[in-house]
Amino acid sequence: MKRILMFSLLLIPFYLIAQIEMEPSSEGILFRESGRDVMFYQIKPKSINGKYERSHYFHPLWGLDGQVITEDFPQDHPHHRGIFWAWHQVLLKGKPVGDLWDLEGIKQEVREVEFISSPDGAGEFRSEVVWISGKMGHTLNDRELVREETKVIIHKRKVGYRQIDFEISLYALQPDVAIGGSDDEKGYGGFSVRAQLQGEVSFQGKQGSVLPENTAVKSPGWINLTSQVPPAMRRFGLAIIDHKNNPGYPQEWILRSSASMQNAAFPGRNPVVLDIDKPLVLRYTLLVHNGHMKGRQIGRIKK
Repeated sequence: MKRILMFSLLLIPFYLIAQIEMEPSSEGILFRESGRDVMFYQIKPKSINGKYERSHYFHPLWGLDGQVITEDFPQDHPHHRGIFWAWHQVLLKGKPVGDLWDLEGIKQEVREVEFISSPDGAGEFRSEVVWISGKMGHTLNDRELVREETKVIIHKRKVGYRQIDFEISLYALQPDVAIGGSDDEKGYGGFSVRAQLQGEVSFQGKQGSVLPENTAVKSPGWINLTSQVPPAMRRFGLAIIDHKNNPGYPQEWILRSSASMQNAAFPGRNPVVLDIDKPLVLRYTLLVHNGHMKGRQIGRIKK
């Protein structure tokens, strides 16, 4: 059956105010503010010679100075992709049916997107995505595992930072579908950012500096990454906030100071079962800043 991708654009009147706007293309959707690029949502599947095919992620993400601060298809981990959320373990009745993190045996198909402009200048983007496994039956319905509803609110730039809110709702389309992180002591999987890591790289939490370890570390509520982007080595920062209503709050963090991503690890190595009628909801906020945002300011952000 041929699937039709539908675009919906709802505009609420506004006057003399900077506004988040979207520009659709054959590849996806570019979000801009006052003529400046903010982030890009990838709809059309991308790959390298047919390998590591991916869609439904955000890249590039631009910093406040116009620099690209995310990476896609990095040489060290070509399956990493900008801002994404994925899990190593995707199970049906306890058996693996694909690896969404490594992009093996499963794909995400974007079925519908919608964009709403708000009077305050923010843009609300919504997508409906279906996870499809290639390891199951012969009919499309047999292979559809998860329906994902995603809402992303891109706020207008403020002095020194931009706020982007993510809400991810996961519904099972089959009985006994479960997701989990890597089946080892790291347990990584879930909301992740593959950012450029150049020059001096540091991590801060509520209690001060946080040092990456091989396994997950604790930093209740949020982690703040600062790094630099070549060629001018301009400083930037990314604060990732774990919402208090998230399951498993406070979630632990897989952090890396080079050649990898930053991950709010949920649920860890032990899978959780998804419900058909009631979604598993994960909420995160990303603060893009100039590298000088302090913890007190991060804590005051309304989410």
